[in-house]
Amino acid sequence: MKFQIDFKQSVKKDLRKIESHFVEKIFVKIRELENFPDVAGLEKLSGFKDYFRMRIGDYRAVFRVFGKKYRIEICYIRHRKFVYKSLS
Repeated sequence: MKFQIDFKQSVKKDLRKIESHFVEKIFVKIRELENFPDVAGLEKLSGFKDYFRMRIGDYRAVFRVFGKKYRIEICYIRHRKFVYKSLS
């Protein structure tokens, strides 16, 4: 069964700060999350239940998985220097 992918409102703000050619690459990788957990480049975030990160070049997408509902919520898409500061 494929997962449904939803975006938090803050992700729109994150995407406006990223150059358009990177945004296209980001969306291609995010579409792969429909086949969770069979996706390369994912890592569970330690200290956070049900949160994962996906590497997309110099950017990271942080998302939460609602397994019983087959739903993924993208929380942040930010440069790797700044994304983890948002979680603490």
